[in-house]
Amino acid sequence: MGQSQPINGFPVLKEAGNSSTKDAAILERLRIAQARAFELSGEDEHDFLNWLAAWSLEQDPVAYAFDLLGQQDRQRYFDSLSAAEKTRLVASLNTAHKLGICSPPGWRVSE
Repeated sequence: MGQSQPINGFPVLKEAGNSSTKDAAILERLRIAQARAFELSGEDEHDFLNWLAAWSLEQDPVAYAFDLLGQQDRQRYFDSLSAAEKTRLVASLNTAHKLGICSPPGWRVSE
């Protein structure tokens, strides 16, 4: 999963019984996060596509839906990740929270 997680069909969410309506909501969350993060970056608007490509590689899209998953599904997803993917997920969760997109309740994970 992790870095290869597709942005247009989150299997971990489908496994948790979520619909394509939630996929659309997650994509909207990502769009808003991208816009806010770009604005905060201070980059020139002409560099948006390059900035977006780099930013997207740093983000785990599932982080923007973590609050839609139950604790067991969050833990199962976390446990399926490599160490690097776990670091990426936690950084993405922090970014999502700082941008005001979502903040999963009690998303504690065991390592």
